[in-house]
Parts: sequence; structure tokens; C-alpha cells
Amino acid sequence: MCQRLDENPGHLFFKCKAVKKCWRNLNLEEHRLTLSACQSGRELMQKIWSLSPHLQMQIVVLLWKWWSVRNKVNAGGKKPTSMEICSLVIFYVSEFEKNQKTTKFQQQIGQRKWKSPPENVYKINIDAAFKVATSHGGWGFVARNSMGEYLEGGCGNLRRAASSFQAEALAALYSLERIAHLGMPRIILETDATELVHGLTTTELDHSVDGCLLKQIRDFITSSFDYCIIQHCRRNCNKVADCLAMHGASVVSSGSAMFLSQVPTFVSNLVCEDQPGVDV
Repeated sequence: MCQRLDENPGHLFFKCKAVKKCWRNLNLEEHRLTLSACQSGRELMQKIWSLSPHLQMQIVVLLWKWWSVRNKVNAGGKKPTSMEICSLVIFYVSEFEKNQKTTKFQQQIGQRKWKSPPENVYKINIDAAFKVATSHGGWGFVARNSMGEYLEGGCGNLRRAASSFQAEALAALYSLERIAHLGMPRIILETDATELVHGLTTTELDHSVDGCLLKQIRDFITSSFDYCIIQHCRRNCNKVADCLAMHGASVVSSGSAMFLSQVPTFVSNLVCEDQPGVDV
């Protein structure tokens, strides 16, 4: 990564200036210092396995992702920023941990891919990330057409949310506001949050804490779109929006948002996997 002729694993994974930024951004600096002092690969692995499962996952994914980036850059590819790499690490750790909790029944059913919308309809996938300890979070969306082509994505930072449900509802509101601004009148709004679908397709949660927010979203849909179907999807069909939400929570400045007319590098592989005809 540094174009050094004498590159070695110690420098590549722990001492390179660029990789140090990744360790610090992931709050792993203390562990970087400990691991960089190891005298052998065996000692290194023993140190990693002595940590909590979550830290083990973070470090292993970071090392794997950094090695992958290094190989692509050496082959002439574009070098992603440290923030983009960290967003991918956070996303993959989250996905791996979710998959560990998958029931045997779900595993037997197998994965289903994201499905393109009908012609002249746009599909908007939304998601939110929420940190219980800090009440902070992020939101993200991706808009695609009937060909599965990426049209626009967006992500934002939630300075404060009362719950994961509220974060999901705010993700819906902010995403829909952007979609209306882009002039997409016929949409399918897709989320992996079952309770949000229930709250937006019935009035049963209108007397809950977030009832006013749900009514605001429904009123906005009625006034802004000619056609809107709200439906649930499996988490593995919502990976692009999930990754964007993670990016919003961990990278985007507090309370702000960013909109992306081109596929950002940190979700490009996920977007490609969702293309019709691509086997995952």
C-alpha cells in the first residue's frame, strides 16, 4: 500500500500510516499496539483469540479487508479512503453477527435475492442503524429501476433517536422526501423492518409513542406519490441500504446527510450482486 519494496506483514497490517487510520477509526488502536508487538504469527493469533467474540470479528474482518484492498490497489485499482474501508468492516461484522443468529429453519429455506420492480415503477430500499448505548444512528436508501440499475443512494446521521423503531421510521421519512424531490411518482418502498411495515400499512400503531411520525409519513406518501406499495423484505435482500445506513451512522457528520448519484465504492459489490441474472 505504501509502495515499499521491503513490505512485510507487520508494516502492512499494523504500521502503515493508512492502516493506522483504520484501526483508530474503529476504536481498535489499543489492540493494534498489542498485536504489532507480537513476535510470531502464533502469538498474534493467541492474542486475537483471547479477546471477546465481537473484537475478534472486528480485527479479523479488518485484516481480511485490508489485504483485499492491498491486492486490488497493487493490481491498479482505485484506493478507497480509510472511512470507506471502515464502513465495509462495520457492515461485514454486522452481517456476520446477524448470520450467526439465523435459525436452522431460515438456513434451510436459503437466501433470496433482491427483486427488480415492474416497469415504470421504482423500488426504494431503506434501512436504519441504531446504537442503543448512545441513542445515535444512521439511515440509508437506494433507488433502482425495473432493470435493477442504481439511480441514487443516500445516507444520513441521526443525532438522536428514541428507539430502533423510531430510527427505521425516520429512515422512511427522510428517504421518501428525497425520492419525492427526485420526481419518482410510482414506487415500491421496501424494508426489512416488519413492525415499520405494519405501522405504515395500518393505523394500529397510531396511538403509540411514534404514532404521530407514522401518520406524518403516511400523509406525505398520499400527497407526494401516485402509487406506493410498502412491503417487507428479508435482511439479505436489503444489504445495500443496510450498508449505507451503517455508513451514515459511523462516517457522516452528526445530523447531516449525503446523496450519491453514482454507486459508492463501498457498496459497489453489493449492488452488482443484486443485478438480475447474477448468481450469488
